[in-house]
Amino acid sequence: MLKFNALKASLSFSVLLLLALSSCQKNNTSTPGNKVSVILSDGPGNYQQVNIDVLKVEVKEDLDGNHHQDDHFGDNDADSLNDHKKEDEFGRWIAVDSTEQTVDLLTLQNGVEQILGSSTVLNNVRKIRITLGTNNTVVDSNGVSHPLQLANPARNFLYVRIHDEDKDDDGGVNNQALRIDFDISRSIVERNGQYYLVPIIRPFSEKHFGAVKGTVLPIGIRAKVTLDDGNGFTKDAFAEHEGMFKVRGLKEGTYSVTYSANGFTSQTVTGIVVTKGKVTTLDPITLQ
Repeated sequence: MLKFNALKASLSFSVLLLLALSSCQKNNTSTPGNKVSVILSDGPGNYQQVNIDVLKVEVKEDLDGNHHQDDHFGDNDADSLNDHKKEDEFGRWIAVDSTEQTVDLLTLQNGVEQILGSSTVLNNVRKIRITLGTNNTVVDSNGVSHPLQLANPARNFLYVRIHDEDKDDDGGVNNQALRIDFDISRSIVERNGQYYLVPIIRPFSEKHFGAVKGTVLPIGIRAKVTLDDGNGFTKDAFAEHEGMFKVRGLKEGTYSVTYSANGFTSQTVTGIVVTKGKVTTLDPITLQ
């Protein structure tokens, strides 16, 4: 009887040990996922306000982990074929944790940014989709408010394609930031007093892109600063508090910088070298 009880106890212990090991193996192979945040920034333009009506923000997750090393999987995923879709061969759309909101893009200048929302994903994010409402407005330089219409009202989606160079590790392990730059100065078209939104949006990361900052004097003239890489890419900023400005999302290269303001003579500085992951500080400029 004693031998039977001992054998029974031994078998019970073995079963418990196997269950414990099985549980450990499952935990070790589980994937916690990445917290992904969509961040909007840098929207300069010669207006007093540019308000966009954001209804929803989503990210498109590639469901096939076999594509993890293929940074260009999904490059052929046409934006127009994603309207109103939830899932296709390129992935599944996941809504980030956000609320309907009106964002004044002109408050997001010179390095200021706003988190639109966050979500947890298990695989690579290939795209961002922002759904806009109809309450978009622009306040011109004279303080007059105008409706800001979509160029194609039937397509109220903004898409941003994401590659590895566009991703930042933010705030520690498993926190990823997707930063997007809304180029307002080139995204609004005026025709016969009507304003249209033709969005130009670019993704960037602080790790793989560079930045330039500086000061334009006299203070208060709100000088326009234009960077040009000589290959067709330009980017604007407007000097604000104390004449300071900052331009992010610049690829490595050599730029010229033009400073201009109403009533002042423009100046151009050439040979400005931008390095990824770094901020280049320019000498102060005084316009005459």
